[in-house]
Amino acid sequence: MGKEKAPGSAPYGAWRSPITAQMVAAGQIGVSEPHPEPGAVSWLELRPSEGGRYVLVRATDDGRTLDVTPPGTNVRTRVHEYGGGAFLVKGETVFFSNFEDQRLYRLDGDGQPRPITPEPPEPDAHRYADGRLTPHGRWFVCVRERHEGGEPVNELVAIPADGSGDPRIVASGHDFFSNPRPSPKGRRMAWLSWDHPRMPWDGGQLWVAELSADGTLEEPRLVAGGPEESIFQPDWSPEGILHFVSDRTGWWNLYREVDGRVEALAPRDEEFGVPAWLFDMSTYAFLPSGRIACLHGFAHDTRLGILDPATGRIDDLDLPYTAFRSWLESEGARLAF
Repeated sequence: MGKEKAPGSAPYGAWRSPITAQMVAAGQIGVSEPHPEPGAVSWLELRPSEGGRYVLVRATDDGRTLDVTPPGTNVRTRVHEYGGGAFLVKGETVFFSNFEDQRLYRLDGDGQPRPITPEPPEPDAHRYADGRLTPHGRWFVCVRERHEGGEPVNELVAIPADGSGDPRIVASGHDFFSNPRPSPKGRRMAWLSWDHPRMPWDGGQLWVAELSADGTLEEPRLVAGGPEESIFQPDWSPEGILHFVSDRTGWWNLYREVDGRVEALAPRDEEFGVPAWLFDMSTYAFLPSGRIACLHGFAHDTRLGILDPATGRIDDLDLPYTAFRSWLESEGARLAF
């Protein structure tokens, strides 16, 4: 009979646990950026067991769950370094930023991803985020960040969605850009800009311009914002009315612009927005009834409610949740959050 091994000893706090940090992290799959679509919902999964890569996953209404992006890809952008807005789903087509080279890729159905942006002059030198397709599907408009020596350069670009040409700069001249959003008919586009030393929750500008068929912008005008006014999540209603969140009263409230006039939809001493650390954050979404689903009461008692723009009334949904992430999207009458 062999001798039993005597138990070892180690200083307090230095003993070796059978439970490792890797074991704990491997079981913590992160879920973010839900996107509802007809018959399905997609989201990003952070998988520590796969080297921490982000995978786009889709669950269909008939109970199937599948990985959309294949092994070897990592859906993540380095624009502004904080991430968010690294993918766009349009039916069976997905556009995404791949972390390894930061190029923009297009994935059609069950095919293989193919890059639609050119090789940058240096690895990772050109990065893309926060994109949208124009309604006719010709252009993918997004934020591009260029690292070519000196300070990074941010700009908005229009990229042929089929990858047939190089990105075209459509807005520049500010330190930062976000939220390029074409209107439902594709005639106009809204976006945000801000400059050093401010962060987007300190102050910035909301712009609207005419969007030409060739992807260029004409006659930009300032809708709201300034050095002391923060703007969050500009978006168009299905009827083509521009909505946004502003803190012009000291609270992030929801507004819309109608015939050149800015109107508050539900003036309240509470927050309808959050600091935009990430791209493509969303705290409200449009419903077919003309009402707006909105998250409100951030920082103390966040609730999901349904806002009637005609009256300003908000009816909160009876939900068992006390906290919400700032990702709220709709598809028809369905909400994902």
